[in-house]
Amino acid sequence: MKKMKYFKTWTQVVFAPMEFWEELPKKIRYKEPTIFAIKTFAIMMGVVFFMLAVMAALFSGITGTIFGGTELAVLGTLGAGVFFLILLAYLVMLLLQWAGLYIGAGMTHLFVLLLGGKQRYQETFKVYSYSFAPMLIGFIPVLGSLAGIYSLVLMIMGVHVRQKLSVGKAIAAALLPAAVFILFIFFIIMEMVLLAKLV
Repeated sequence: MKKMKYFKTWTQVVFAPMEFWEELPKKIRYKEPTIFAIKTFAIMMGVVFFMLAVMAALFSGITGTIFGGTELAVLGTLGAGVFFLILLAYLVMLLLQWAGLYIGAGMTHLFVLLLGGKQRYQETFKVYSYSFAPMLIGFIPVLGSLAGIYSLVLMIMGVHVRQKLSVGKAIAAALLPAAVFILFIFFIIMEMVLLAKLV
């Protein structure tokens, strides 16, 4: 398989996942899946941050029109600062998403191994990365939630095919990392509540 174009790959993952997982070559390792996932996040978050920037600019413009004079200049400077912060937040979020790919795939692969998976980490990483394809529309209300659910379904299908696990074990491998993370957050919150009561 030659290097796949982003939207062609996206269409295959979303609309023909079983075929995609079965035909995905072993020679594809980390580069292509990473680029695909980061592009997905970049587009999705780009739309969100663009809307935030537009809202900030509109707010500054409307407020400046109401007050005028010196306030307009101050708001112009403030608007530029807000735009810079939005851009910085966007870049930081992309960096965190990049790191999260490897950590999330690692957690998933740990459960894959515990449940009897024999294939290497790179197979789980490919599944984990490409499964985020539906999140391209994650910024749309309601559809974003459905996209998240479908991403999970794609991950289960991918683990089933690429790691040669039963559907039940693939479901467990996909869901258990999230359950562990939720429990971890719950215990942190409980600890903070207990500490607050002691203080």
